[in-house]
Amino acid sequence: MSQDPQHPLRILVVDDERSILEAYRLILLSAQDSASSATRRPHPRQEDVLCVMGWCYEFTLCAFAEDAVAAVQFAVEADKPYAMAFLDVHMPPGQSGGLWIAQQIRALDPDLAIVIVTGGDDLDVRQLVQQIPPPDRLFYIQKPFHPRELIQFVLALGARWQAERDLRRAHEELELRVRERTAELAAANAQLRQEIEERRKTEERLRTITTQIADAIVIVDDHEAVCFVNPAAERLLRRPAAELVGKPWPLSHGLSSGEIEIPTSSADPAIGEIRVVPIEWEGRPATLATIRDITERKRMQEALDRSRLEQIELKDQFLSHVSHELRTPLAVIHQFVSILRDGIGGELTDDQREYLDITMQNVEQLQGMINDLLDATRVQTGRLRIEPEPINLQELIADVVASLRVAAEKKGVALLTQVPDDLPLAFGDPDRVRQVLVNLIGNALKFTDQGGRVVVSAQDGSPEEGIPDGFLLVRVSDSGRGFPPEQRERIFEYLYQAQAEDAASRQGLGLGLFICRELISRHGGQIWAESEPGLGSTFSFTLPRAYQAAGGAGDFAEV
Repeated sequence: MSQDPQHPLRILVVDDERSILEAYRLILLSAQDSASSATRRPHPRQEDVLCVMGWCYEFTLCAFAEDAVAAVQFAVEADKPYAMAFLDVHMPPGQSGGLWIAQQIRALDPDLAIVIVTGGDDLDVRQLVQQIPPPDRLFYIQKPFHPRELIQFVLALGARWQAERDLRRAHEELELRVRERTAELAAANAQLRQEIEERRKTEERLRTITTQIADAIVIVDDHEAVCFVNPAAERLLRRPAAELVGKPWPLSHGLSSGEIEIPTSSADPAIGEIRVVPIEWEGRPATLATIRDITERKRMQEALDRSRLEQIELKDQFLSHVSHELRTPLAVIHQFVSILRDGIGGELTDDQREYLDITMQNVEQLQGMINDLLDATRVQTGRLRIEPEPINLQELIADVVASLRVAAEKKGVALLTQVPDDLPLAFGDPDRVRQVLVNLIGNALKFTDQGGRVVVSAQDGSPEEGIPDGFLLVRVSDSGRGFPPEQRERIFEYLYQAQAEDAASRQGLGLGLFICRELISRHGGQIWAESEPGLGSTFSFTLPRAYQAAGGAGDFAEV
């Protein structure tokens, strides 16, 4: 129970004797709390405000019946009703007597506590209650009364009025909350009914679609029991819906997509491509599996794969046979051209020596093409062998550079190396690494004009440069023509050749970089290129350190 100090409880006192009204004033003011006396203040419409035992009261004194009734009416209309009224029952007789006042103000405010003040002994309480009901809001006090008795009436009736007012307010708030909550529940129920109807329509549409779709549809609940199958699923699973619905269906367990075997009446099972997605079915979590029969497609794919393998095998046999048949006459040509060029068959003129040099270059180019064809075929058939061992890259790079220095000097290109003496050993196949270096350096010389330079470098890799720990980094950089960024990945493709202006730069089959990528990949490394037109190119590849691959030679022994 609480009281708003800005709205004191209001008291009405009605008596036709001015002296008695003044006595009421003095008694009420004398009860003012000493601790609260400083808070006493005038009120714009009432005479005084007092505080008694922590309760604030505002009292109005009226000597005329009409003024009292008007005060109550105004208070009710302003929503500031009186809590209690003290009435002299022996007001002047007539229409405006004390009984008339009580009846009038009771009609205006049924909650007002009326205290009848009388100085006689002839008061008929029963008759009075009948005239001014209800009985629990009618009291009386006998004149003369003690001031303390008046103050006790004020405190008791004020506490009761405030408690009833708080209770009424709480009841109104509760009713308001109940109405608001009822409206919220009604709205929620309407929304729920709408959602249920929409779900029903959605499921009905899904049933219609799945019935007409050509793919098999199976819906299982969260316990992996079938709750719906479409006609296509009945045909694919070769069982009617009555035998499937309600039964466990483990085919979808743990799958999101992939292929499954579907038992059939024949010895060979059917193959289905399945995709699984979570859905809601009849308001509960479920899983929808879409199955497409790919049995014939798989059989055709397997037949194509077998045919492709057979073709590769035939091509490998053909290339092996052709290369063997070509290598013998090429070796003879190479041998006799060397004899003639060395002057063993007699003195040569300058023109003859030039012709023999051109012949030797073409013989060596043809031998390189045959070797590339054989290596590319071994890559495609999985027969490319890698036999790794610890490699001193400094010695290997120096040996390769020495073998190509004459070609570099003839073209007027500087061929340099940058390899630290303390470079760790690499782990790889020295012949295959040599093959990669010869190809990369040869390409650099091919695309670098006179006066340019080619630099071969090697270093220990570091994560800061994007190299995994335990790998060495080898680079072949040139100051040549370069190539556009869109060719960075394509130059490693099978049979791809970068565009070049001169025919000499386009010599070859476009297999060299493809073979380099496969060789480095078989070593567990990576190879990539960086270039800009007119600014040269850099080809980089990584190889594992020897200690990194210790105990794992079998990983590279055969691919």
